[in-house]
Amino acid sequence: MAPDFIPTPNEVPHGLTRFFEGESLRATPVRRLLLDTPVGLRAVSNPERLGNRARHRIEDPRNRVHGSAASLGEIVVEGAVGKLEAPPLFIDRLRSEGYRELRIPFAHAEQTSRVPPIHRHPSDRLPVAQSQVGDLTPVTACG
Repeated sequence: MAPDFIPTPNEVPHGLTRFFEGESLRATPVRRLLLDTPVGLRAVSNPERLGNRARHRIEDPRNRVHGSAASLGEIVVEGAVGKLEAPPLFIDRLRSEGYRELRIPFAHAEQTSRVPPIHRHPSDRLPVAQSQVGDLTPVTACG
């Protein structure tokens, strides 16, 4: 399993680089995080499987951690076709852990057309667009 990933300056979507310029990730206060689907699943069901940097960011009380409705939709769809098994009461657990719900307004959906083509899968494009529009730092599992 690949470690959780918080982007380096060259990998951060446009508009988010101010969090990273000239400082180490550890010293840079990140206030608003957006967890991708695998990280969100790990955070509530297997937090010991999170990478150290991601876990520290998620557990830092200064940070606001968001879960996207797009990720929840992905979990439901993948679960319905047997590709993924969501933990019981997943949404309730997100709420009880204090994660904030990130809905999908029209501006987020519209931004998906401007996401770089390196994000080809539809379930990846919408959270990237949400990060860009909502000025959120993505926390993702690469692999």
